Amino acid sequence: MKELFNYLNGTGGLLILGFVVLIVFLIKKVRNERYYRQMEKKRKEKDAKRNEQFSK
Repeated sequence: MKELFNYLNGTGGLLILGFVVLIVFLIKKVRNERYYRQMEKKRKEKDAKRNEQFSK
């Protein structure tokens, strides 16, 4: 147990912490891009409906 504690407090722990931070950053980035893609798609659909109404 003490070896594990020393490993997590040492260089290995920094590597694990860095890996966790990187994973969280990538997840947030993907979610953010997906959100903006979805909003852009909704906006285009809304504009298409609006243009369709005006062309009648």
